[in-house]
Amino acid sequence: MCERDIFEIYDSIGAGVALLKMDYTIVFINREVEINSGANKEKIVGKNFLDFVHIDDRSTVVDMLESAKKGLEKRIIVRLRSLDGRTVWVHLSSVVRKSHLMLTLLDMTASVLDQKSLKEKNEELQLAYDFVNAISSSLDPEEIYELSYQKISEMIKNVDAFIISKVDKKNKKIVAEFVIGENKKYPKQYVTINDKDTITGWIVTHRKELYVRDTTNDLLPANLKLIGTPMISWVGIPLFRNGDVLGVLSVQSKKTNAFTDKDLHILKLVSGYLAIAIYNANLYESLKESELKYRGIVRSSIVGILSTNINNRITFINSTLSNMLGYCSGELLGKNVLEIVPEMEHKKLKAAIARRRKGISDTYESYLQRKDGTVIPVLIYASPLRDEQNNIIGTMGSIIDISTMKELRRKLIEAKHFQETLLHIVSHDLKTPLSVIQGYVDISREEFEPEYLDRIEGAVSNALNLIHDARLLSKIDMNKMDEAKEEFNLREILIVVADSVRSRFPQGKIELHGDDLTFTGYKTLIKEVFLNLMVNAFKYGAGKVDVFIGREKDKIVVKIADDGPGISDDKKSKIFESFVKYGTGGSGLGLFIVKRILDIHNGRIRVEDNHPNGSVFIVELPVSN
Repeated sequence: MCERDIFEIYDSIGAGVALLKMDYTIVFINREVEINSGANKEKIVGKNFLDFVHIDDRSTVVDMLESAKKGLEKRIIVRLRSLDGRTVWVHLSSVVRKSHLMLTLLDMTASVLDQKSLKEKNEELQLAYDFVNAISSSLDPEEIYELSYQKISEMIKNVDAFIISKVDKKNKKIVAEFVIGENKKYPKQYVTINDKDTITGWIVTHRKELYVRDTTNDLLPANLKLIGTPMISWVGIPLFRNGDVLGVLSVQSKKTNAFTDKDLHILKLVSGYLAIAIYNANLYESLKESELKYRGIVRSSIVGILSTNINNRITFINSTLSNMLGYCSGELLGKNVLEIVPEMEHKKLKAAIARRRKGISDTYESYLQRKDGTVIPVLIYASPLRDEQNNIIGTMGSIIDISTMKELRRKLIEAKHFQETLLHIVSHDLKTPLSVIQGYVDISREEFEPEYLDRIEGAVSNALNLIHDARLLSKIDMNKMDEAKEEFNLREILIVVADSVRSRFPQGKIELHGDDLTFTGYKTLIKEVFLNLMVNAFKYGAGKVDVFIGREKDKIVVKIADDGPGISDDKKSKIFESFVKYGTGGSGLGLFIVKRILDIHNGRIRVEDNHPNGSVFIVELPVSN
């Protein structure tokens, strides 16, 4: 077989094949080598094979080639360097064929990298396991901080400073709870939560980790507050628990660029476990405090507290409930709960106990019987009492004496009844004679002095307006609307109101600006808001009113801007109170009613100056009401 036929066979092999002279000069490579190296034969043939071997692996390759010359076959995995700079792991073997060394090369890069990655992950998991195993053995925060410092210092080199900070949301502070610099502990430090004063504050605010490789040269996103000896490399990792930032883990070094990507990965990996340990320790401390407080609160609570066993015997009663029923402390222990319930309520109590046995909690009104035989109304919240195995073993109840509430409720019903009666008198019995007076004024204009009649008509009109305002305010307060809420076009309402106001003030100008916007509410009441605001503008001296309607984020904003005399600063904060006037005339109820209408729509109103003259009333309504 000729040499050309042999080379064609080599080209058809799925593995790489290379022929070398005894001095390692390459005389042939097959297509597989060309493909893997990214270069054609002309760029490789004629060169020394060792030029393509990683410098750290050359002695191993030489040993294998020399062994092949002696008839010994070795198989090794080494690194080769391609012409484009890539490192390729290959399984290499060599035998002597006639006067040449024949190499077989199998690409092992993917397999080697997979094994390397798996090894690194196993190492990381072992580190995480050791870390969790160390810190989870304690519920003392200080001990958790100390153990975390020890384990992280073992896992990561160049740790010269270590800080664990906690977020105090209540006081809007970050507390550096545990601070160690060059094996020296420092007292707690406090900083404000923002992204300017400190890097730790920046991490909490932006919820991101940060690695500053050189604090003396790098551009920092916030100020660096030094604790102890100045550090050069600075790493901060947020401690997350259920999406909340509980604090920050920080490691620092006196060296520049002291931490690797692997170090950062390890810190992020253990930060989650550290956050859980800190959260559990805080929870344990809170539970201990709560237990002590609970015992004091239960005994001194203004609410009566009672527990019974499965046989309805009283096992606990606090002093509040004992005093409420006229008994001495401990006098009711062991008695059947039916003994403090009047007979008329026995059936209701037995039904409630049956619900407790089914695991149901509820609130209901009932009556209890005092030691002297008198009966008091009470509000009871009762729930099943369970043991550690979740078995129902009795009932726990909170009891409130509602005698005063009952009396207030009765008086409130009487007051509302009186209010409705008075409203009826004002709306019907008083409104009718006023309407008659107004009618006679119209008839008398032909025979009497118009000035006096105008005054009479004005007074009657004011009285009718006052009746309207009082009636409307009463309906709002008693939630007795004549209509249901509906969706409507707010711009169309403003057009209708503007037309109505123009008919009353023909000299005044009204211009409407803005697009169609829909709103859900009481249409008549919303009309009343804008009618009141536009009428007031002209009534108190405006010549023109501009109405702007638009949307800002989750709000509909309507601005009523006039060119009138304006409102003084001392009255701006008071004009929405009842019976406060900002001009002459009127009842002082108009703007109070406007605010009440907006309150029941979850809206707001305020007034500002309109430059150069006048006022702007700004109405805000929620998009989803």
